[in-house]
Amino acid sequence: TLMIYMAGSDLESGSGLGSYELESIVPENTNLEDLNVILLAGGSKKWHNDFISENETSIFELTSDGFKKIKQNDVKNMGESQTLSEFLNYVYENYKTDEYDLLFWNHGGAVDGNEYDELNSSDNLSLLEVKEAFTSSPFKNKKLELVIYRTCLNGTIEYANILKDYANYMVASEEVTVGMQGYSPLTFISKINKKTSTVDIGKMMINTYKEAVDGICNGSKDCVNITYSIIDLSKINDINYEMNNFFGNLKKDLSTNFASISRI
Repeated sequence: TLMIYMAGSDLESGSGLGSYELESIVPENTNLEDLNVILLAGGSKKWHNDFISENETSIFELTSDGFKKIKQNDVKNMGESQTLSEFLNYVYENYKTDEYDLLFWNHGGAVDGNEYDELNSSDNLSLLEVKEAFTSSPFKNKKLELVIYRTCLNGTIEYANILKDYANYMVASEEVTVGMQGYSPLTFISKINKKTSTVDIGKMMINTYKEAVDGICNGSKDCVNITYSIIDLSKINDINYEMNNFFGNLKKDLSTNFASISRI
């Protein structure tokens, strides 16, 4: 089961990017026997499709006829932990599968978090709120296989430290990401089947994003930096240990060499 948590924000109301990327998930190309695709959509003043309304924050399932509403909700703040935890709980209770993945779609703000809700003064999920949402979900006991960030800047050690207790892998970018109608990285979803490993799903997302950027940039090498990676969250404690040692060793030099160290 793949859960998509989409706060459309100005990306959707301004240019319809969220709608375009959802429409790129073509049902007839997707193995719906092996895969559930469940969407929670909100946080935008206007939607450029005929199934999502700015007056609701409802849940949809991808069917052979496209996304169909399965649970109608009043407007919810996509930047609140309760909205995320309710979605996670609903999907877990209603779709019993071997593995669960989660894809965040919106703006990302590095250590500030992600999912900025245009209907609520751009309130967003902070790292602490993400942790609260996972703690209030079944995934505090059964880890998600993969968390994907279709966002900017969320490939950080801070986010990895939050997720390591609730997921096995994360896919995220340390840089700003791009989107444009005509190229969508979400087409990777159509390549998933029962035999696709978690690591391969992550790699497919990354490679599809690279293909999309190549199309957007039209051959220009200076168009955008690409730094997507799939991260094994079981390794994060080792990284924390090495980082603490690194900065501990620097500490004794900070009083005399601060300018040199900060420039590096």
